[in-house]
Amino acid sequence: MLKNHTEINHLDNDTLQQPHVVSLFALVGMSITGFMGLIGLFDHNFFLASTLFFASFIYFIGYYTYKKHNNVKLSSAITLYSLYILMFYLVYSGGVEQTGPLWIYIVAPVSVFIHGLKRGLIDMAFFVAVICIIMYMPNDIFTHAI
Repeated sequence: MLKNHTEINHLDNDTLQQPHVVSLFALVGMSITGFMGLIGLFDHNFFLASTLFFASFIYFIGYYTYKKHNNVKLSSAITLYSLYILMFYLVYSGGVEQTGPLWIYIVAPVSVFIHGLKRGLIDMAFFVAVICIIMYMPNDIFTHAI
């Protein structure tokens, strides 16, 4: 069945907007984690600062992958899974004054936007399972924030 002209234009606009939003998210993620890394550096929390600088660099790689090679799939995977790893670390360590777990609220919308509803929910199920493992891990095995 043929689609009318407005449906085709709407689909084209959605297809064109997602890569730009993925690159924008990578750029914003790079900026925010870089800035927070500087704050951690000034607060003499060198391990947190180095982790945030590393995350900022990974976001830069995701941004660069899109801009230089126009590879949206790889760029979105780099951006999303580096976000997951950063959130795992923040839940495990507690971040600054135990506020790290508060940042996981951004994972759900980013996952669903980047991978769509079905794949995003599958990724979220994996994410929640790992977070549960981290949170309920006995303290005598590894000392962690929760």
